[in-house]
Amino acid sequence: MSRKYDLIIYGATGYTGKLAVEYMATTYDSSSNIKWAFAGRTESKLEKIKQSILSSTLVDVNYFVVDANDDEGLSLMVQQTKAVATFAGPYAIYGSKLVKYCVEYRTHYVDLAGETPWIKSMINLYHEKAISNHCRIVTTCGFDSVPSDMAGGISGGTIASGMNSYNNWSEETLVSHKEPQYFVPSSSRNNLDSQDQTNAEWDEEFKRWTSPFAMNSLNVRVVRRSNYLLNYDSNFTYSESQFNRNFFTAFLLSWLNYIIMSFIKKSFLQPIAKLCLPAPGAGPSQHMINHGFFHFKCYGIPKDKSCTVFCDVHGRRDPGYYLTARMICEAGILLALDNVQGPFGFVTPATLGVTYLERLKSIGMTFSISVVRK
Repeated sequence: MSRKYDLIIYGATGYTGKLAVEYMATTYDSSSNIKWAFAGRTESKLEKIKQSILSSTLVDVNYFVVDANDDEGLSLMVQQTKAVATFAGPYAIYGSKLVKYCVEYRTHYVDLAGETPWIKSMINLYHEKAISNHCRIVTTCGFDSVPSDMAGGISGGTIASGMNSYNNWSEETLVSHKEPQYFVPSSSRNNLDSQDQTNAEWDEEFKRWTSPFAMNSLNVRVVRRSNYLLNYDSNFTYSESQFNRNFFTAFLLSWLNYIIMSFIKKSFLQPIAKLCLPAPGAGPSQHMINHGFFHFKCYGIPKDKSCTVFCDVHGRRDPGYYLTARMICEAGILLALDNVQGPFGFVTPATLGVTYLERLKSIGMTFSISVVRK
């Protein structure tokens, strides 16, 4: 594929989009072989970013002024690049046409979408065509759901995406998205997974009290789609939760999760939530970015129960923004370089394989595996 650019960062003026542009400017400068550009809808903001990059890194980067509903602009943009990494959400509002043109013009695509009904609708519309056009559409490629997906085999923009996810879909769609294998075709579901955790529960393997993890409902569906795409095992199941110090903490956090999700899901409560939560484009302070981290522990048990496989995933610095920007950029570059052996179509981070794992290590993530025989 001969294109002018390897990667275009779309949605560059948002909080995480700016972090992505900064990362690209410092990591893939004029001395690298990677040709990249950035894009957004407001020229004055894009020019400000361009001048900031030029003054701090001496890298002169081109940009595109393209609105998410500009059919001609999107079409022309995606035809000039091998891959697009987009940070412009909510994706049900700003992502559908970009996906359409990426599939049409055989351009790889990667995002950090967490809107399960929208992802499902895009799979239904474009998965088969993406396969035939030999392009990869990779969603959920940030902190949600890269650690979960790789181990398995709150800005205002996040809040806005969550609210939009529940505002713009029918009741029937919202009910069906509770299905544990929502991203798996009905004919391929093994129906072995339990429903998402909603209360405090005791984890026997780790001997810890747990509560629902905020992004569990997205992550588990992504991992289960990876099983469908990569065929781990016909009896594969997956779930996740959050560790707590004791039952009391697990109980309180379970109720807190329920209350927060109620404010996001219920349209009549959303005005109150918007008053209390950060606006789109906002994010953590520099101190929080510098001192943030995550620790993800995963375990798997084979059918014969002969052992338990433990996988520890660590990330240095803030996971939701700082690391997310890097996860997506590295996935976009990998796609552009065609260094992926996995399937085409609407795929998951895990399908990017070992090469992507190595790129994740380069941005400050570590993976360790141990096996305990029984």
